[in-house]
Amino acid sequence: MPSLPRITQRITHDQKIIRLVRNWREFLVAKLNRGDFKRLELRNGVIFETPDEMDLNFLFHEIWLDEIYGGKGYEIGPDDTVIDIGGNIGVFAAYAASRADEVKVYSFEPFPKNAEYFLSNMAKSGLSNVTLQNQAVAGQPGTRTLRDANSWAAIRSGPTVTKMPPESRCIARHSTRSSRMQPSATF
Repeated sequence: MPSLPRITQRITHDQKIIRLVRNWREFLVAKLNRGDFKRLELRNGVIFETPDEMDLNFLFHEIWLDEIYGGKGYEIGPDDTVIDIGGNIGVFAAYAASRADEVKVYSFEPFPKNAEYFLSNMAKSGLSNVTLQNQAVAGQPGTRTLRDANSWAAIRSGPTVTKMPPESRCIARHSTRSSRMQPSATF
């Protein structure tokens, strides 16, 4: 039987979901049934779609509901510039871009499939203040092979995947913090 603090947290999260999410009924049903949720439409116009192997419920809860990147002292205000390293499909970039007026978000995502969803999500959301670099960030400029340990499958199923399929690897161009932030895709 769930504890009272856990029930209270669930009610608080569900109320926040209803306030934030346009398609909240489908989202709550998927959450209740522990099912996948692939499209999320927020009341502020932000839209997220994910590939099959991703858990949008997890990302949305972590970033938009629990606000783990927006704690005291890390508030995003008007005219702020936000650097998002590991942009994934754009859930944090959209969060940051919609926090205040005139915010600029520079996001870096090396994996092509994630970058594709990122660009699509920003375009569907009409977020013109987000710039994506389809590259990694490292201590030295150059090119490296990156491997994704199938983290989404690991989060959902427990054990890490030891044999990675070819699509989980990419050759990534990367830059350093001293490199200029030139947009490779701007909305």
